[in-house]
Amino acid sequence: MNENKRNQCSTTDDNKMKKFRRTSYEKYSVTRFEDLANELIYEVFNNLDTYQIYQSFFHLNIRFQNLCKHANLSIQVGMPSASKTTFQRYYDDFFVSLTEDTTQCSQLQTLTLSNIECECLKKILATAVYLPNLSSLSICVNYLPDKITIYKLIFQLPVLKYCKMIFRDCSPLKLLPLSTNSSSLIERLVISVNYDLSNIHTILSYVPRIRHLSVRYHNQSCMRDILLCLVIFHDLTHISITGDFVSPISIEEFVKTHSHRINILHVSSI
Repeated sequence: MNENKRNQCSTTDDNKMKKFRRTSYEKYSVTRFEDLANELIYEVFNNLDTYQIYQSFFHLNIRFQNLCKHANLSIQVGMPSASKTTFQRYYDDFFVSLTEDTTQCSQLQTLTLSNIECECLKKILATAVYLPNLSSLSICVNYLPDKITIYKLIFQLPVLKYCKMIFRDCSPLKLLPLSTNSSSLIERLVISVNYDLSNIHTILSYVPRIRHLSVRYHNQSCMRDILLCLVIFHDLTHISITGDFVSPISIEEFVKTHSHRINILHVSSI
């Protein structure tokens, strides 16, 4: 009799212990990473560069692919030892899909475009007007037949502060009208072209807030035009002029006239 009671008590105790363990496990069990809220996953993303995010999460499931594509990431990529095949797969999966619609890149601050066709460049710049944080733009192309449209699209970018334009072709810049009401915020402008910048005054009329200017020119008359048109820019404090003809007399006269407001003036021959 006593032995039966002891067995019953033991069974009851075992059941209670199992229930306690089950309750404790359910209470303190670790949630799977895939079940976390999007906000917590984004916190993890913020501590990784995009290639680490791609390697770790992109191929888990559709949800994580969408999280990777639509997260407001500050894009940083570190993959110095990646093979060409790995890089191409990463580029196709992540960046191509990410940039099919440029307006999705709402946190994009710096954009560099190199060796891109004119029509594609127009399309990108036309959509870039909807990027609220794009403050830096660099363009380097070999042949650009429609510079007028490109200039106009650039000067319409609402928050652009830095712009660098390198055009290697020799086609002239024609029919760009003088601007009288430009609201461009560009403060730093770098222009490097392989043609005569005789209409530098027209280009600068689109950047009334310019403070830093760097110009590469290719003839003597252009330099006179540059120095004359700079007189109207009262906020301009840093100037760099590089060309195939440097006139010491013109430089000396310009410095005497505007030395009170120019902090840095750099002039050199090509």
